[in-house]
Amino acid sequence: MNTPQSIVSVFVGLLLAAASACYRADLRETPARPTVKTESLWNPDRPLEFSPHSDDGSFAFQFQLDDSVSVYGNLGEINRLTLRAAPAPWDLSDYSALSIQMANGSDRIVSIHASVFGSQQRRNHQAGSGVLILLPGEQGALTIPFGFAAGEYEGNPAFENVAIKPNGHRQHWNPSSRLGLNRIELVLSSPADSYALESIRVDATFPTEAAKISQLEALPYVDRFGQCRTLDWPKKLSSLDELRSRSDRDPSTLPTQSKAKSPVNEPKKNWFQIKKLDGQWWFLDQQGAPFWSLGVARVGTGTPVRLWKQRQLYQWVPADPGGPFATAFSKRNGIGFFDYYKANAIREFGRHHRRIASARTTNRLNSWGVTTIGIHSDPVIVNDSKLPFAGFIAASEGLTYIVNNVPDPFSQSFAKQLSSRAEQIAKKLADRPRCMGIFVDEDQRWPTDLVSQVFARDGPARDALIQWLAKKYETIDRLNHVWETDFDTWKSVRVSAAMIGRYRTRQFVNHSTDEAPKDPCAQDIESLEYFFAKRYFSHCEQALSEHMPNHLYLGSRISYCSPAVLAACAEHADVISLNCFDPLPSCRPLPAGIDRPVLISRFHVGALDRGVPAMGKLLGHDQSQRERIFASYVVSALADPRIVGVHYDSYVDASIAAQPGEADRPGWVDITDNPYDGLTRISSRLSEKMTEIRQAAPANALEPLEELLKPQK
Repeated sequence: MNTPQSIVSVFVGLLLAAASACYRADLRETPARPTVKTESLWNPDRPLEFSPHSDDGSFAFQFQLDDSVSVYGNLGEINRLTLRAAPAPWDLSDYSALSIQMANGSDRIVSIHASVFGSQQRRNHQAGSGVLILLPGEQGALTIPFGFAAGEYEGNPAFENVAIKPNGHRQHWNPSSRLGLNRIELVLSSPADSYALESIRVDATFPTEAAKISQLEALPYVDRFGQCRTLDWPKKLSSLDELRSRSDRDPSTLPTQSKAKSPVNEPKKNWFQIKKLDGQWWFLDQQGAPFWSLGVARVGTGTPVRLWKQRQLYQWVPADPGGPFATAFSKRNGIGFFDYYKANAIREFGRHHRRIASARTTNRLNSWGVTTIGIHSDPVIVNDSKLPFAGFIAASEGLTYIVNNVPDPFSQSFAKQLSSRAEQIAKKLADRPRCMGIFVDEDQRWPTDLVSQVFARDGPARDALIQWLAKKYETIDRLNHVWETDFDTWKSVRVSAAMIGRYRTRQFVNHSTDEAPKDPCAQDIESLEYFFAKRYFSHCEQALSEHMPNHLYLGSRISYCSPAVLAACAEHADVISLNCFDPLPSCRPLPAGIDRPVLISRFHVGALDRGVPAMGKLLGHDQSQRERIFASYVVSALADPRIVGVHYDSYVDASIAAQPGEADRPGWVDITDNPYDGLTRISSRLSEKMTEIRQAAPANALEPLEELLKPQK
């Protein structure tokens, strides 16, 4: 007798066969594979001379016959080793990256976080960083690509609006100089008491000279599947037949029983909560059980590429936007875009692609140990899955930002739009207990000179800050006396860069200090910053309380801010959400006196060996290193009693033709929907150990990682 699953299997098979026939016409031939291997781009090209140093001098080193250096020392409180350029700073103006090779000569696992600095960088501003994790006896490479300013690119103008060019030009929000690089700082971590880094070499890699990259810039740049046409790498898709054969071999294409708890028979009043248990913060799920959120954002959504002024980059775009691939086309601000990820799903599954792909993705998430669907995910997947999910309100989108992407919280337009959009989202999510909570806005960048910028422009925020000062000091003369200024009127009050410098030298979260500002002017600047931020977060809390009172307020996915902003957020949000691309999220401090749960709302780990530009802000040399860095990150978060989850961004690789701001999204699957096996395998193993690691709270995240990486019997 045919079982329901066997009937479904036959039905899906017929759909796949029909899809193969209908959508084969766009791929009449299989192109020859390119000869340039992605991994070869990062081969050492020119050796760089250096000498090792440590902060306390407690190390020994040996020069080897092959010009490498071996360093031996004890792991104490500093755990820092510096490789200084010698006899002169390095000039890497003809290269796009730097590579460090070394071997682990100790008997325990070791993690190395490397940062490059130079004389032409701003103080404490690194030119790039990377991570390497080695088991005993292993040798590996740590590669650091540099960030470039947009105007530095001198190659083919066809790539002007592409974030990462074929020649390694990586347009970056924080560009670095490749001149005068003078040191590499290595931060070491290991369960052992000592370290042995052997056969250390430093090389320049990925030369940018035109003769060596002309083949990489050959047009068209993007093949018919959305992949880089000029490079080759393992598991690169070469034909429609190969795409189809993947479906035949992939058991997750067929429906399976979800491992997630079903909310169908639960009372509607069972909502997610936050609670501290035995010194650790947890989410409580709909049954009241402790829940740790391992989430993935943008599930089932690709990165559409721009067609305007970029058509020459693409080997294939459907001639008819209204044909079989109609749903892969979209428009944004009147400009056409095309989504190769969606086009590949159409090729694979035909007109029923969204439903079949949704089932496959849902099954994959379950098998990979993912416990939460993050924001910006396909609604079909969110609805079909039984996993908890996060909601999102774009409260500030479309408004005039007062600084970076932070709105004026004193303006009526902000309050009105926030309430309106909260009401709209409530219609969709207010009665859905599986929605664990709501983020309001995202990727917020609260600058070091927030108060200075508010005073520099007319508007409700400036008026509110002046009123705060006037209420405290009553007269402008009294303010001038305390601040040591000479303002004529309240309207003339400004906060200069020098005054901000008196407040603190740096306000980023990961460099915050618990020490209060010393002088009255600095104290007022901190109070004004808190006053401004409190207005924003209190509005967000009020809007959610009014329209979605049962859901948690998950904060605003802050990229960086000051302790004063964090304090305001902690007062109003149920959870402080922070984007964190440090190698170990448990290193991020909270201001003194704040004991609140933290959700890492955005992180990712990239690699350099798969022909995609989505290297990411946290970077390993290859897929093996990528899975280790990912596991180390998650274990570190599990061990931190404040952290209640981590959300990875994103599910799908960014496109190789992505615009600046969209390229740093290395996925769990590539643009052809093929999973990165190492990453998904280690995630699945982590899910089995999650509760055990959380309860053990290891002091060093590398100890459980060492166990996870041991070969399974």
